[in-house]
Amino acid sequence: MTDPTVALSHLVELPRSIVWDALVDPDLVAGWLGEARIDPRVGGAFDLAWVAIVDSAPLSGRITVFDEPARFAVESDTFGLLEFALEEVAGGSRGTSTVITLEITAPIEPAFVPRATERWQLALAQLSDLVRGHPVLWRRDEGVADAALSPEHASDRASDEAELTVAALPGRLPGRLAHDHQGLGTPDDSSHPHRPRSR
Repeated sequence: MTDPTVALSHLVELPRSIVWDALVDPDLVAGWLGEARIDPRVGGAFDLAWVAIVDSAPLSGRITVFDEPARFAVESDTFGLLEFALEEVAGGSRGTSTVITLEITAPIEPAFVPRATERWQLALAQLSDLVRGHPVLWRRDEGVADAALSPEHASDRASDEAELTVAALPGRLPGRLAHDHQGLGTPDDSSHPHRPRSR
């Protein structure tokens, strides 16, 4: 068995049913990762056009695992095997939280593994922001996507340096996720050990 090239985890202080939707709903994926076309079933298509990562080719793959709400995997020619595992743990404002574990098995040169890990840590932080009511507002200038900043990440830069901002727009979240955010406050978890901060 091949060891994963990239392995990381991230804590989201919401139940995993909410986090699961952010992995498989195209509208929600667009709020933290990129424009997606997803057929949510084993063998279904998973196609992704990156928004913030302008130097990467689109991801085109097939869903190989679809075990709601625990495990989700995509096999692609360009980015290898991406495996997400969602473990429910105690804690959080709802009484349960979710640990997302992501393992990527792909032919990545060792020198580029830290960069890939950093990008996916940021992506998972954006997913966490999304399910708490803060989707990424992608801004394009002349067809080039700016770097994505969550509210906590954006606060680390002066306002004139921020290339992209994220606003709390729970009314624009689709379906069950919007309903789940009625009356839900946004916890201040910027110091949480699972949340990376921008440099």
